[in-house]
Amino acid sequence: MNELMEFPEIMILKDKLSELRDELSRLVVKRDQIKYIECENIKANYELVVGVKELKQYELYCSYLRLKRKRDLIQAKLNRKEQFSLLEIESMLDDELYLYEKKLREKLDEVKAAEALTKLPKLSSVEAEELKVLYRMLVKELHPDLHPNQSKDRLKTFHTVVCAYQDGDLASIRVIAEIVRQNKSMDDYKSYNSLDEMKEHLYKDINRFEQLISTVQSEIEQIKNSYPYSLRQILDDEKMLEEKLNKLEEVIKSYEEGVITMENTIEEIIKEAKKNCLI
Repeated sequence: MNELMEFPEIMILKDKLSELRDELSRLVVKRDQIKYIECENIKANYELVVGVKELKQYELYCSYLRLKRKRDLIQAKLNRKEQFSLLEIESMLDDELYLYEKKLREKLDEVKAAEALTKLPKLSSVEAEELKVLYRMLVKELHPDLHPNQSKDRLKTFHTVVCAYQDGDLASIRVIAEIVRQNKSMDDYKSYNSLDEMKEHLYKDINRFEQLISTVQSEIEQIKNSYPYSLRQILDDEKMLEEKLNKLEEVIKSYEEGVITMENTIEEIIKEAKKNCLI
């Protein structure tokens, strides 16, 4: 019933819905830009500037903790005049400090991931803008919030689009955009049989889009107030960043001194244990 499209009230509702679609797609692109690109870049920059020192601090902390525990175990054996094996003590330490070592490996992985991200090929400003424009078009055509009744194949395509956007894969985005342009569906509102039916569905969609817009706006604010976006405050404030780095250096120096002290103490205890034939 194409003649329904001519009613002024219908046209007003369709224009309103079109505006809401545009607004929602713009917000989704903004949210995804912050979530998938800005947040990852912020986290990578933080790891390369601050994270490497946090890693060193934690490495030294783990070393100090292990040496302190080793000293205590050996000293206890020595006090009780019990025979012991240094290999057995090292094995006990491996079991006791497993979680600390696991956290250390995770932190090391984060730093490596940050280093890898900085080595990825960067898009030019023109290419980055093209990526955003194409992504916004694909969001309007494929996002499940905008098209809740679309097929599983289109949902899979949208997932591919999001992954390509995260990776800055402009070539894949271009291919998908061309396919979507060729397969663009007809107007969803041409199949209704009456004016009232069309109005009902338009009002429902308008209400749904208004709620979705509010939801995405809240998501954007939540992302900006959460990790890793919150790290931006440290990176953008030179004084705050310098203070944090200085504190880390102080802690690192303290642990370095502690490790040397513990190593010397253990060496003396082992000498005494050997003198008493306990090793």
